[in-house]
Amino acid sequence: MEVFVGVIMVTAVSALIAAPLLRSQSGRFDAAGHQSRELWEHERHIALLAIKEAQFDHATGKLSDDDYDTLRTGYERRALDAIEKLGDADESGAQSKPQSAAESPALFCPACGTSFAEDDKFCTGCGSARGNLG
Repeated sequence: MEVFVGVIMVTAVSALIAAPLLRSQSGRFDAAGHQSRELWEHERHIALLAIKEAQFDHATGKLSDDDYDTLRTGYERRALDAIEKLGDADESGAQSKPQSAAESPALFCPACGTSFAEDDKFCTGCGSARGNLG
């Protein structure tokens, strides 16, 4: 009986841990249909940051040529998908006039990509002042 309970617990914990890993990264914004421009801008920003990080790791010898090519291709695809979605949103008139930073506060820290809460004055990820970013 104890073995059976142990197996059930291990299976449940494994499923909880593996669930986010099994979800598709490219389809995570497609689930709800219409997504806000800010989410696609965030996705583009994160992909471009990842490309820069991969370039740095490759230049310092931490990544082999093959690994660098694989990572760069994947991140470029993510960035291009986000740019395409942003273009589709502009063409459909979802947001015809881009908002300035003064009109709409940033939803994500441009320095590290952490999302801001409505009343945050500083980024919880890197500590940058919200008003001094960008």
